[in-house]
Amino acid sequence: MKIQFQIQLSLYPRHRKFVAIFTCCLGLTYLPACHSRPIELQQYAGRPLEDDTVVAVGQRSLARGQLQAVAGKGLDSSEFVRGWVVDALIAEGARNGLLESARVRQTERSVLARALLEWAQNRAIAEGAPTDAEIAKVTAERWFAVDRPSAAKTTHFVVRVTKTESLASAQTLARKIAAAVRGISDTGAFTAAAKSFPANGAEVVAESLPPVTPDGRSIQLDNAGEPVAEGPHFDESFARAANSLESEGAQSGVVQSSFGYHVILLERKVAAKHVPFEERQRAFAPEVYARRARQVTDRFIEEGKKLHPVQFEPSLHETIVKSQVIP
Repeated sequence: MKIQFQIQLSLYPRHRKFVAIFTCCLGLTYLPACHSRPIELQQYAGRPLEDDTVVAVGQRSLARGQLQAVAGKGLDSSEFVRGWVVDALIAEGARNGLLESARVRQTERSVLARALLEWAQNRAIAEGAPTDAEIAKVTAERWFAVDRPSAAKTTHFVVRVTKTESLASAQTLARKIAAAVRGISDTGAFTAAAKSFPANGAEVVAESLPPVTPDGRSIQLDNAGEPVAEGPHFDESFARAANSLESEGAQSGVVQSSFGYHVILLERKVAAKHVPFEERQRAFAPEVYARRARQVTDRFIEEGKKLHPVQFEPSLHETIVKSQVIP
């Protein structure tokens, strides 16, 4: 079942009339036809078209005065028009029974989709327990939770080496700041002292950092201090120096990295964690089965596309935005 709507637009300042024809089916999916060609209309939907009409859908019309009232309240007229058109189209579709048939089709598709997903899941489970390779792949992605080395949570300052800053002068400044912060174990006092030291135009950054492993991987922590995700990768020279510190409050000497010259203060060590393979196999089994099932459904979708090519139509909102309905 298809239903056709005509939308007449009158734009300032010449009030030229435009027509956008929308062919709607299956939940008001439609294609724009000739809305870019200006034409003059004397009649619309079997009735005269008022001169101050901005948009008309079915038997409903939106007058310029209504938009002026909307604008007077400080609202976005363009967004109001788009929302009005959407509501009017849906109402017109409901009056013509289009939405009821769409709901039936949508329900049928949902049932078939659920049956396909359950079949794919059962097939994935029937293939057997997760293999060593499958567990290794998930482990590599979730290493921070199940297979991580110890990590160092630190605060540091760095004198950045820029195009205008020589290595020698940056290193000299870093040593001076290192002397000024030596013996400070409180992170707040450490960063405050580093930031307040006269930098003479050099760039000095002092901040707290996430835990970093000796090979440069970092860990994001939740509010309780538990690892929840992998963070950005750090310079390995910095990472090795941070992890060489033994006790909380200890400071490194001046450490060179690709960013500049650092002094590192150890806040705490995050303990290593290694979950046994059997435990990981049990924990990751649902994820492995889901990935297998996803591969099966993806293959089915690709094969289906070859048999029945899919044509994508612009959504209702997308087409309305493209029509630039502005009073």
